[in-house]
Amino acid sequence: MQRVSLKAYAKVNIGLRIDGRRNDGYHTLKTLFQTISIHDNLILELQDEQGIGFYTTGLKVPTGEDNICVKAAQKVLERENRKSGINIRLEKYISVGSGLGGGSSDAAAVIRGLNKLLKLDLDNSEMEAVALELGADIPFFIRGGCQYAEGIGELLSPGEIEDNFIVLLVIPDISITTSWAYKNLDYLSLTSDTEDVNLARFPRNGETNKRRYFRNDFENLVFSEYPEIGEIKRQISESGAVYASLSGSGSGVFGLYDSKDEAENGKEKLGKDYDSYILKLIPGFKD
Repeated sequence: MQRVSLKAYAKVNIGLRIDGRRNDGYHTLKTLFQTISIHDNLILELQDEQGIGFYTTGLKVPTGEDNICVKAAQKVLERENRKSGINIRLEKYISVGSGLGGGSSDAAAVIRGLNKLLKLDLDNSEMEAVALELGADIPFFIRGGCQYAEGIGELLSPGEIEDNFIVLLVIPDISITTSWAYKNLDYLSLTSDTEDVNLARFPRNGETNKRRYFRNDFENLVFSEYPEIGEIKRQISESGAVYASLSGSGSGVFGLYDSKDEAENGKEKLGKDYDSYILKLIPGFKD
């Protein structure tokens, strides 16, 4: 095998609670991760010359050794003591600073791709260990699908959501860095519900009263700083979505709908001022 092609899917957070901060500065959280059908494309190829070549098209991202794809390839090669020449081509479509985990997904795709390309025979747990050295949410993208995350995002267990929801994703022309969001987080505004709700399982249609507990603790901060984003959520909620939320620390906002027609209606009501997409939930990866 000389070449591997992969799709690096985006994710949304269905509920996100910040519940503490470790001594090393990392915040602890609880969230339900779910991959969705918008994705970047990656092609990994063996090359005769040693080293890592990186080429990108589409949306602008860091290049060379500053790119997370290159860092991921370096980690894998160092771990396996390989001196293989690798060429990485990235077609970038997932917006940066939108809370969709695009860079993290790209890094995980490189790890998965090199595992196949170099016939390393790493299992998911081994790939997740490599991923964690690069970022707290990158291990999720090794398997994808619906997973419940705790700790700093690296403690993963199976999540549950009905897979027939249709997603309306709206991305305003605003980029929000995770570091800014955590730095400015108001701890007094964090979720403090005392009711014991299973955040690993998104409530079914007969349990809609429980969906209010799937809140994103970044929303107060982000909506205060960028009222436009809060308005997008309001419009999605009023257009028939069964659930609407900021994803991650934003700026992307999404709604879950029971049908494609309802999602299309929501998209039409928002007009053409924003990039918006009708998407599906993507199950866990099988390879």
